[in-house]
Amino acid sequence: MRIFSVAVIAGVGIALSTGAFAESWRAKPVLESQSPLLCRQADVSKLFFAFAEMGSDLSVKAGESDAFLVPVSADGSISRTLSIPVGQKTFTVDLTGNAKGRDLQVYNRDYACLFKLEPLP
Repeated sequence: MRIFSVAVIAGVGIALSTGAFAESWRAKPVLESQSPLLCRQADVSKLFFAFAEMGSDLSVKAGESDAFLVPVSADGSISRTLSIPVGQKTFTVDLTGNAKGRDLQVYNRDYACLFKLEPLP
């Protein structure tokens, strides 16, 4: 029984040290001033992004869409094209930036709309 207890405690310690608990945060999109005026029509007031660091991957959930993993390079940079719901429409955007610094943005090529993702407190 004592050996079993030691094994369980060791297993918990290993799980904690390998990132079993991810650091998570949320961010909201804020339109960058250099974006075209047409972009101001996009109602992103209810849109949020949820992120969780998972070792060399970043879990991303945009609004009510399903979460998915994005590989994070050694310097923290990420780049991924994804579809996000905005109101009744879905838009394809490029998610880029640095996950370690939480300096991320989304860019819609069709309308040239650029949104900075501002972390929420």
